Amino acid sequence: MKSHYTYRLIALNPVDERVEYIGVRSCNGLPENDTRYQGSSKHLPRTIQYRKEIIAVWPTREEAVAHEVALHDFHDVARSPRFFNKAKQTSVGFDTAGITQSIEFKESVSAALRGVPKSKAHAAKVRDVLNSPEVKAKLRAKSIEANAREDVKRKISESSKSLWQNELYVAKTLESRRCSKNREARAKETSAMWENPEWRAKQIASRIGKPALNKGVKQSEEQRAGTVALMSAKRAFCIEKGIKPGKFYINIDKAAFANWLAQHKEAA
Repeated sequence: MKSHYTYRLIALNPVDERVEYIGVRSCNGLPENDTRYQGSSKHLPRTIQYRKEIIAVWPTREEAVAHEVALHDFHDVARSPRFFNKAKQTSVGFDTAGITQSIEFKESVSAALRGVPKSKAHAAKVRDVLNSPEVKAKLRAKSIEANAREDVKRKISESSKSLWQNELYVAKTLESRRCSKNREARAKETSAMWENPEWRAKQIASRIGKPALNKGVKQSEEQRAGTVALMSAKRAFCIEKGIKPGKFYINIDKAAFANWLAQHKEAA
């Protein structure tokens, strides 16, 4: 016969202010014969002797747990210094509200987990949470609030000043800005050139029979045939000249290849 009951453990030789523990138990046989069971919580010191009292016996495990929930809530066992319980039982698990952890303990846990690879499912879950609009809005609001604080402004200013005193940082930053301006200028120049109908038509005509510039662009049969012929001619040119082929044949002299191609039309 299965029995379900709630119980209390009372410390006979307490070493601090903690003297009680409230739990729930299911066993085979009568609860009063379950004397060997003295709780399984890791928060119960095994160097202390306890007296066990049966509070109530219930016909089902669910009713016994419900009674434990009520007792934990009534005594607020997670916060009360009198109880060994470090969490309150709830209908869906344990509520750890009220448990305080030292800074040293938190730092040790953080150090132990630092660098440990996470599972793909865990990483995906974290990514989904961080990318949710609600979390993004909260983080943005926290960031704005933090940046408005005087102490944060002072730290940012001091950090920026220290960085600009580093010659290597200054050189890299200025070079990056110069390259960025050059890229913008080249992009504007290219855009203006493509707006010229004659230049655009000339570029399109010159690309017929050559590999597509953009990966994934589907070529026509004529373009594909021209690409195969061109690549075959370049391979033949490299073999004849003893040139090691590079990616996209970057190391081929275009003028030399054009002269060779004119003399070896069959290679194309």
